[in-house]
Amino acid sequence: MFEKTQWILKETESYLLDFRVNSFLLNKAARWVWFPLNYLLFGLRELFKPIVVLLYFYFFFFCIGAIFIEQVETQSLAARVALYLCLFLPIALVIFAVPSTYALNAVEKDQVVYVSKLIHDAGINTLEKIELLEQNIESIFSRINSRVTFYKWFLGVVWAISVFQLNIYIGFISKIEDKGLTGIMRDSAESLVFMVICFISVLVIVQGYKRASEKLIKTIEFAAVERKAVYLGIS
Repeated sequence: MFEKTQWILKETESYLLDFRVNSFLLNKAARWVWFPLNYLLFGLRELFKPIVVLLYFYFFFFCIGAIFIEQVETQSLAARVALYLCLFLPIALVIFAVPSTYALNAVEKDQVVYVSKLIHDAGINTLEKIELLEQNIESIFSRINSRVTFYKWFLGVVWAISVFQLNIYIGFISKIEDKGLTGIMRDSAESLVFMVICFISVLVIVQGYKRASEKLIKTIEFAAVERKAVYLGIS
């Protein structure tokens, strides 16, 4: 069952990333070089899908709002209300989207059907075997979450150390250089902005990795349930 689970996991990765080679060596090399980069891009695309939806909402609402504001006085209460609605309503629509638009982790029917066939091809053809597969997948997902948690803790520690070092640097520079408060604050602000950008960038990458992993695991889980339905005759 261990080898079957590993095979299903690898084949699902290849399918979701749309990459297949027959050569054993090329496949091994791809999993260590090509796969990680595309896996991150895959996760980042999933992560930023709500932002794309938000941009569409903004475009639509501002078009409608511009037409409405043209019909009323620009400084009127109605125009201000329309402007605020155009600014905040799209955000509310994305944040409070109904579960059917996000709870399935963007897993598609074709993906579930394909992985369901993989499960069958692996010889997992009874309910008992599927339950064992689900236990293995649960253990794998737990390992992934542990790794993501470690990344976040590590990032938090690096951030705390960086801020501490910046404070020491400010105190040291203020004593040995006659830059004045404005110069020191300017240099400190530049360093802080750089740190924040790096921190957010790495955090986004970690979240992208997490999102890709969630879709990978959920695809297999949904496929396992789909296979159960077939064996129970309720598909």
